[in-house]
Amino acid sequence: MIVVRDKSNPTKFIRTHSDGMVDVYIMSEKQTQKHKLSLEEKLRRARKICELYSLGEYTIKSCCEVYSVKYSTFQYWAQPNRKPDSKRRGFVQDVHELYKRACVENEINFRERLKEAVRIGLLKLARGIEYEEEETVYRFDSNGMPYVSSVRKTTKTILPNDNVLIFLANTVGAFNT
Repeated sequence: MIVVRDKSNPTKFIRTHSDGMVDVYIMSEKQTQKHKLSLEEKLRRARKICELYSLGEYTIKSCCEVYSVKYSTFQYWAQPNRKPDSKRRGFVQDVHELYKRACVENEINFRERLKEAVRIGLLKLARGIEYEEEETVYRFDSNGMPYVSSVRKTTKTILPNDNVLIFLANTVGAFNT
């Protein structure tokens, strides 16, 4: 997923998912105004950023953009070796612990999603793929306007991949012994 702030309208965010879906978020001017956040609000945002990051689908930068926190600010919050400061020490430690846990969960979830995508891809290649292709022929009338002359649908088949079948036979055989 990619989250981008629209340059022409700073209150508009465009989020593009890996499957091609696009969401548009429009925030009010009040939401985008810069103001000093309380420690509770910072911790709440840091918690949400870490939760989103732990899913394994997003980068930490895109998670920060979703919750209107600069990436450098979040990194400042999550620094483990800051000088002891009575006001901020607990907050920094909390954010650092959240971030460490989110990094571990992100790695686990990312690997699981990757394994699943590889399994699905190998299965498709092992079974073969059948899809339908549509070809539209346009002609022009006497006024020069195009019209649909004919539509031809063809079903195409991609045969199973021999290398994938050999790989799966060797891999599955190794797991079954």
